[in-house]
Amino acid sequence: MQSSLRFFTKFRQSCSVAFRFLRSQRKESYKHFKKIQYPVFPVLAFQPFATVHALSFGFGKKEEVKEKELTKEELIIIEADKIYTANEILKLYDFLTQYKDCKNDEILWRLARAASDKGKLVQNTNEKKACFFEAFEYVKKALELNDNNFASHKWYAILLDYTAEYEGTKKNFKCLSCEGTFKESQ
Repeated sequence: MQSSLRFFTKFRQSCSVAFRFLRSQRKESYKHFKKIQYPVFPVLAFQPFATVHALSFGFGKKEEVKEKELTKEELIIIEADKIYTANEILKLYDFLTQYKDCKNDEILWRLARAASDKGKLVQNTNEKKACFFEAFEYVKKALELNDNNFASHKWYAILLDYTAEYEGTKKNFKCLSCEGTFKESQ
């Protein structure tokens, strides 16, 4: 029994020494380890040799790419969106008021949004009220021109709420009967 006990203690000691040695070697080996990058697909390892170049000798029909020329109204909308993205509200309002008599619903709802944002900036309540009612008129005109524009319906609902704050609760209850407008804006 004592001989087996001595054997197990010697074995345990030698294992712990070996384990410490291996652990120290592993730490040393990680210091010198360099990450080797292999290609994800082995086929791509030979990419220069597998590359196929397509040559054209001018045969076949060449399609001419015609760029669509933008209309004046589309350019106005693009410029207005750039100004709005830059968060220059007063500049946007001044830019779009030039086109308040146009017959484009996209420009008119953007003008209503700009007038509404201007109203939010103004401190004077009379000017704020005037801006909201002006915006409400623009969005009503946009809805008359195109009843299928979701943005016009959205701003109509928003401005209906803003104007109802000034006109009282009776106007608010009348607004609730406009369920068709809210369904259209979704």
